[in-house]
Amino acid sequence: MNLFGFKVDVIFLISDGDISAYSWNYSRERALRHMKRIAEFHGLEGELKESPRLERWLEAELRKVVLEGEVFKLPNFNYVNKSVYEELLKIPRGSTMTYSQLAKSSRVKYHKVLTTLLRNPFQILHSMP
Repeated sequence: MNLFGFKVDVIFLISDGDISAYSWNYSRERALRHMKRIAEFHGLEGELKESPRLERWLEAELRKVVLEGEVFKLPNFNYVNKSVYEELLKIPRGSTMTYSQLAKSSRVKYHKVLTTLLRNPFQILHSMP
């Protein structure tokens, strides 16, 4: 997939017909390894897929978030420490929050916030200014 001028391989995890996570990297092996870590961390099960149709969906969603400033909508899955992702989505465009502030507002321990962000099932949740 060509993602904003960068060639990346994208792996999607499909659970009950919905995208529950995706991962991209410059190599398929790294994208797959990261997806497995995400799935294991969150206890997600489903089918791993690579698909031009899903890549087009991802590109359209990323354009909305990155270029148009829309806020990403989390799917209705029970992610580990979901409150961390929910708090991230509340940060207004152009604002920042420290990891410590994020830990406090999400009521998740600081070190768990960092691990949760490393296992983010959606790599881009919010637009940046």
